[in-house]
Amino acid sequence: MTLPNLEPLILRYPAWFHAFRVTFTTALAMLIITFTQVPHGVWALITIIMVMGSVAYLGEVLSKAKQRIIGTLSGAALGLSLYLLPNSDMVLHTSLFLLMLATSIYFTRGKYSYAMLLCALTITLVATAGPGNLDVAWQRTFNVIWGALLAMLASRVLFPIRALHHFHVLNAEILQSAAKAYQAHLAHTQLRQTQLEQITNQQTSAAASVLLAELKTLLTKQISILPHAIKESGVKNEHFAKITEAHKRMLHSLQTLTETQWQQLAPACAAQLQLNQLMFTLASQLPRSMPAKVQAAIPLSSSSPQQTMTLGLIQQADIELLHCNNAMHLGQDIDINLAGYWWLNQELARRFYKLATELALVYQHPVAS
Repeated sequence: MTLPNLEPLILRYPAWFHAFRVTFTTALAMLIITFTQVPHGVWALITIIMVMGSVAYLGEVLSKAKQRIIGTLSGAALGLSLYLLPNSDMVLHTSLFLLMLATSIYFTRGKYSYAMLLCALTITLVATAGPGNLDVAWQRTFNVIWGALLAMLASRVLFPIRALHHFHVLNAEILQSAAKAYQAHLAHTQLRQTQLEQITNQQTSAAASVLLAELKTLLTKQISILPHAIKESGVKNEHFAKITEAHKRMLHSLQTLTETQWQQLAPACAAQLQLNQLMFTLASQLPRSMPAKVQAAIPLSSSSPQQTMTLGLIQQADIELLHCNNAMHLGQDIDINLAGYWWLNQELARRFYKLATELALVYQHPVAS
């Protein structure tokens, strides 16, 4: 269960909520063990920590839920099968256990690596009780299974961290940060309205540099959660990957614009200011434009009429910068410095248009995988 007002807080501090979820689940298991006096209950605690410790995002939890159950049950079945051997045949018992363990570990490099890892763990927990001690084996199996089920339930209902929602929020934050960085750069070119101004690296806007650093941090975070967001989305992989790539290309254009030592620049023109406004407009639309797949991943209690709005589609003809070359002229001649600067602005506009197109494909017309 995720309260609407806690969703932003969960996304802002995912590690804290994950630590709380694992600790709370472990404490709950300890209470169950204390009141029921279940034998060997410590194995339930070990299972909870093993299956929850490295899993934070809901999509990762759900994708591994099946593997957890399969791995636990198959490992328990294989481990318990060893107790069909005579009690005195310790060598055969140990040999078969090691063979099962080696086989499970071998397949951890395959598609169901997580299931095979849990299978190996469960075989070890069950089989190492020793021949003849079947009661201990059953108790270990039971504790592993109910511990895994409790971990799954807690991960699903106790402050789940949704990578898809986080990816959606980061889209707006990245674009907003890019728009602010471009705005700071344009403001720096308006030092004089009637004549050209020489701008050196030392005079580059400190605000733009800070915003670019923030933009890099946000983009790095989005790239890190991309695989988890894809698992939750049901949208074809290339759409989310193209969105991230478009963000990266815009960042590269902004870095080149703000960090290059330009000999001279003209004041920002209307086409540049219009592009900047389009960037702010699109960024402001994203928090209100929730893809259908994102809405499905968020509880109804956290939805609002604003979140169901579709994303406004930006046409190439809407971007004036792509159809204007006046700013590269100095008097009657073409200035090479201004031409290069203007080309970079147009490249930023082209990359913004590419980003807007990819966002529209996901937010306005979700594509099923």
